[in-house]
Order: sequence, then structure tokens, then C-alpha cells
Amino acid sequence: MDKILIIDDDKPICVTLAYALEDLYSVKWTQDGAAGVGMVRAEPPDLVLLDLRVGRYNGIELLKELKALRPTLPVIIMTGYSSIKSSVEALKAGAFHYITKPIEMDELLNLIAKALEHVHLSRQVKDLNHQLNARRAQESIIGNSPAIRDVLKLVDKVKDINSTILITGESGTGKEMIARAIHYSSAR
Repeated sequence: MDKILIIDDDKPICVTLAYALEDLYSVKWTQDGAAGVGMVRAEPPDLVLLDLRVGRYNGIELLKELKALRPTLPVIIMTGYSSIKSSVEALKAGAFHYITKPIEMDELLNLIAKALEHVHLSRQVKDLNHQLNARRAQESIIGNSPAIRDVLKLVDKVKDINSTILITGESGTGKEMIARAIHYSSAR
């Protein structure tokens, strides 16, 4: 279940949104901007609903802090004080979207679904690229001799070790190909 964090200083809005979303998502909320940043740092949500003004905090500044912590985190800005200037500023700072209060629940649910779909697709593309690069790196090493199989087994063993790896051999033996195979197979 996707996790949503609501950061808004208006308790009735937090409670109402949490109630409306709790059947579809795991929802947490806070009325304090600094606490919201701490919650993102401690247990990152999949999406944040952020008020443009959270008490004494400027929502744009909070948005920038959240994006510094988690650049791919989708943040939907909510505001009762809509202006073209603030919406442009929010989008430039990295907001996924900007919605005005009073919030239409159908519109918000659609925005959340689009934002989460975007996040899931981005993660999937990243994972598939990693797998494709790993496969390409391994497939570029041609050979079926026992020595090549031993080298490929060794590549598989060392690929996720968080250490420097020294590859030695004579000129033209494929050291760069082995280094590439380790690099693209690694989770790092």
C-alpha cells in the first residue's frame, strides 16, 4: 500500500483528507513543517500533500527541503491562496502539481494516482535499465571455457561488494570488459 504524508497546519483538513484517503493508502499527517521533513527523512512516503503555508513555514521552502532529501518524491501543493506566481514558483521548485482549496476529492484522487503511477514507472524504468546494462555487460564477454566461466562466477561474487576491486592481466585480455561487467551488474 502506497504511503501518503499530509503536511498542513489546518487540523480539520488533515483529518478529512486522511479519512478520505485511508481506504486506498497508508496515510500519516502532521501540522508542523519541520516534523513533516523529519517524517520524510525517517520513513519516506511515496507522496506528500503539502500546504503552501504551514503555520510559520513557507511551503515552497519546505518543498525545496523535501526535494533535497528525496529528489524523486512527488509533492502536490495545496493552497487556499492561489495565484499564478505561487503556482509557477511551486512547479519550478519541483512540485508534481498544484491544487486549490476547497479540494475536489475526485480531482485529488486522480492527481495522486497519476503521481504514484509516474513514480512506479520511473522506478521500473530504472530497474529495467540496470538489468539491461548488466545483461549487456555479461553478454559482451564471449567464451564458454572453464576459465571464462570461473571469471564470470567471480564477477557475480564481487559485484555487490562495497570495496575497490583490482583487475590484473596482460594487455588485450579483457580487463576493461570485466570491469564493465562488474560495474553494470552492481547495485551501486
